[in-house]
Amino acid sequence: FLNVRKAYRLLHDYQGMVLDAVRYIKSQLDIQNPLIYQRFSSKCFRDGFEGLDQSSWGWLPMTCCEFHFWNELPNNESLHLSFFVISDTGFIERESNTCDKEQLSGFAYPDLSSTIFAFILHKNAYENQIPAFMEDKDQMCDFIKNGSLPDDLQEKGFVGKCYDMSCLSSETEANRVVSDILELAKQKSLPLERKKKLS
Repeated sequence: FLNVRKAYRLLHDYQGMVLDAVRYIKSQLDIQNPLIYQRFSSKCFRDGFEGLDQSSWGWLPMTCCEFHFWNELPNNESLHLSFFVISDTGFIERESNTCDKEQLSGFAYPDLSSTIFAFILHKNAYENQIPAFMEDKDQMCDFIKNGSLPDDLQEKGFVGKCYDMSCLSSETEANRVVSDILELAKQKSLPLERKKKLS
């Protein structure tokens, strides 16, 4: 239980770093309307009646989490920017397709797994394309290892980039992420700009 106490304190500091970095990056971009989705478990812990019936992963939302921001645009269009925190790629990079999320023995070993930060930027309907993509092990592995989005998303104008989580460890590194987002937005003529004045 000493290790449990250490693990919880480590998670506190790790999650604090991630949240600070997401807030920092978002503060530099002219984008609004945050939503947060847990992408590893079907349910996330909330006060109420269902907590005992869900997986332990439901109590660890940042195992795989999406921070989704969007702006309304003219002509019923919208701009979407999602940040993805994948704290452990072990389930995605497992060898067996039959392994379920409760069988930790089927995950790739921790020293062969990664901790990832990524973003995906696109225009118009959000729909179910991101959740479907994140449930596809092969597509996610390709994105994590090569930074490649699947063809169907690229054809719809989706762009993105994947990083080791160390990209959030300093202001200089986080600024590189901001620059990458703005550069891809410019390449795709997406209406996203740096805020003129930071608070």
